[in-house]
Amino acid sequence: YDEAIIYNYDYSFDVMVVDSSREDALPVGLDFTSKLTIKPLWQSPDKNSVLFQANLNGINIGNLQAENSNSHHFSSQNSHLHHLLSPPFCFKITSGESHGIWFKENSSNTYKNIAKAIANLFQLRLEPHQSAETSLFGVCPTQYQLSSSPQTHTDNDGSVSVIVKDINLNKCKASKLGFNGQWSDTSRALSPLQNSTSQTTYIIKAGVIQSASSQDYHALKLLGRKIDTTALSKQSMKLESTSDNKNINEYKTEIDAIQAIDSVFRAASSNEILEVLRDETLDEIKYPLVEIATAAQTDEAQSALMDYLEFEYPSDAFLIERYLVALSISVHPTRKMLEDVLSVAQMNLPDKSIHETATLSLASLLFTYSRNNPSFEQDKLFDEIKEFLVNKVQKTLDDEDAVQIYLLALSNAGLSDFIPLATNLAEKGSSFKIQVAAIQIFKRFPVHLVQGKIRKTLRQIYFQTNRNYDDTVRIAAASLIISKEPSKQEIINFALSLADEERQEVRKFMTSALNIMARRNKEFRLPYSVKSILTEVFRHHLKSSNFEALKTITGFSRAIKTQIADVEGEILSSFSLDLEYTKSGTTRRSTFNLAIQAGDRSVDILTIGLYAEGLLSIIGGDDDDTASSPRAIATLGLMDTTLRPYQLFHGQAELLGVVMSTGGGEMNILSTQILLMDHMQQVVIGSGMNLNMKIAGALTLGLAGNVEMSLWSRNSNTDPFLNLNDGILIYPIRAAVVIQGASEISLDELQFGQTISVSGVTRVDFTTTVEFSGIPMKMCLRMGRQDLLARLSSHSYEKVGTNKSYSKNYGRKQALPGETYIMDNEVSQTCKEMLEY
Repeated sequence: YDEAIIYNYDYSFDVMVVDSSREDALPVGLDFTSKLTIKPLWQSPDKNSVLFQANLNGINIGNLQAENSNSHHFSSQNSHLHHLLSPPFCFKITSGESHGIWFKENSSNTYKNIAKAIANLFQLRLEPHQSAETSLFGVCPTQYQLSSSPQTHTDNDGSVSVIVKDINLNKCKASKLGFNGQWSDTSRALSPLQNSTSQTTYIIKAGVIQSASSQDYHALKLLGRKIDTTALSKQSMKLESTSDNKNINEYKTEIDAIQAIDSVFRAASSNEILEVLRDETLDEIKYPLVEIATAAQTDEAQSALMDYLEFEYPSDAFLIERYLVALSISVHPTRKMLEDVLSVAQMNLPDKSIHETATLSLASLLFTYSRNNPSFEQDKLFDEIKEFLVNKVQKTLDDEDAVQIYLLALSNAGLSDFIPLATNLAEKGSSFKIQVAAIQIFKRFPVHLVQGKIRKTLRQIYFQTNRNYDDTVRIAAASLIISKEPSKQEIINFALSLADEERQEVRKFMTSALNIMARRNKEFRLPYSVKSILTEVFRHHLKSSNFEALKTITGFSRAIKTQIADVEGEILSSFSLDLEYTKSGTTRRSTFNLAIQAGDRSVDILTIGLYAEGLLSIIGGDDDDTASSPRAIATLGLMDTTLRPYQLFHGQAELLGVVMSTGGGEMNILSTQILLMDHMQQVVIGSGMNLNMKIAGALTLGLAGNVEMSLWSRNSNTDPFLNLNDGILIYPIRAAVVIQGASEISLDELQFGQTISVSGVTRVDFTTTVEFSGIPMKMCLRMGRQDLLARLSSHSYEKVGTNKSYSKNYGRKQALPGETYIMDNEVSQTCKEMLEY
């Protein structure tokens, strides 16, 4: 480029957004045309760096779906577009890369975005090259190739070449220049799957761009193709003429981004939220109101909640627990939330349950806040919370029940700082309950942390290298290794151990766990075939024809995993059930887990655990269960966060009290509304526009229990009693989910996009029928989902200001019939025998 020449281009772009989940959906969008003037203001002596000045004029914008083209096209003379007539902007290109862009103060955001797109077109290398470049989209792998197009030739005016630039948009990293998309959900476990491509073709003559044609494509999918947004952008720049250059002006650097929050509570002040919470006419809905205010995740909402709730002398402890539970699964917690919950946990509260829930919530907030803000680990508040949690564990080591609460808190926190303490307690804890709780601390750790000392300790526990361990501790250690990408040798050693395993229930559980890995290899993300390894081990080392022979092993314990849904191979939903029993068939420990997996990302939506002891003391003893009286404790988990355990009963009197109090009806365990998703994503497209996508999802969940028992006949096979091994059943009675998404591209007063809503309501029953007229007991497990009513609606639009020039609504309902989920063949056969069907 010559500083003495002004280069006049025709510049245009088209942008469209379409709901790709519907074949009949029409795209919405706009087309933009203008004149672009480029002035080289300065060049380095080696011409490696160039400072350009650019100006747009003669702007015209049209709506893609406008019915009357004359009524819905706007020129730069129109009042709607006067803000686009900002003074020129400057940008610098060094070695083919953008090194800064400057605007005059008060330039509109729309103008800045278009300017960034234009600057990105001038980011170009004239020879084949491949590297990570900073561009409009972020720091992305970029490849330049010389095309073999017939247009490539040399004439009297200089060499003409065709260059193709490909940008791998799926591997972009954040740019310090701010030229990149943004994600608000750092875990991204429930975030949309994005696939983006970008390609630009240049015709270059004597080092000057004669034309540039760019196209980028962005597809964002969630729930298969239920939420499926596609954005397409095409840019064109063509040199029309040249003229003489003149002056240079100075401009102030300003690169900013502002994201509006449209939620009412998120935009409200503390006083406004407090007024709503204290409105006596809203008392009937105060529980969901508190949860919604908590989900706002703003300091204003947090201040209102702290003023509203009574922690020291609560009139409604259940309301405070619901607040703390909702807080613990926040996606974007603030520092104030951490400070407030720490102060609550440090109070000398008369209600023990509030203190325990506050501590568990504090630990979960610490995990999420630290993940969102990596530098927080150097903060004094981080050290204060960490020290508080560790001190709680160390001061309660002699109190088995209390220390388990604080070990669960360490599990919620998921910090590598706790590895030495957790490893020591897992190996040398004073009781098997403490050891199991310590092992669970490693559950939230990424695979790369569960190595070295941790891995060695877990193996020593399972194989009892240095001492003997309780069956429950050994199973917990093995299960954790299996969930953290076990090595080939670990799988081999587990298989070999089954031949000499003396503990019947351990052997039965590990056999079923390895069977699951062999059948569902892909879900464990292992680079080898577990089935092939097991077949080889049993053929050559254990002299067994194949691994299937182990299915005849006696025992009650087992691991069960069943797929519930597969949404077009994108999202897998499954439930797992880990059952540990005594040799008489009574429960020791069981865990039900409902999980969603998308690629290498997964989240445990709901976890229900039960620890029981002494159940056979009602009708007879058991060598494996020496407890003198029956006791059952339930644990609950939501969104990877463990909640406060609940003691269901302790002693025969309480057990019978539970039976009598339910009277064959449902007993409420948990009712909550949780923020399932809170996702905002900004995708920068080639024309400089931003595709802003927001997805919010809420889950309403009710858990209830029921118990029926006949101690006189010692038999419950005549009716479908809802009990869990002579005790209590916990099951989700009703679940409702709503996911709403909005995708929009905006040029200030000109907007186009779509909104999509997906919702569903269902009920899931988990039933256990037990026949304990003899030893060992017989047990039948059943799980079924009732009919599910799903609704899908979408709305596409184009509008100017408050006036819509195009609008289209779609909607459909779908009823999915109920389904009974198969546990495994052995359980199915037992059910058939007991229930005679």
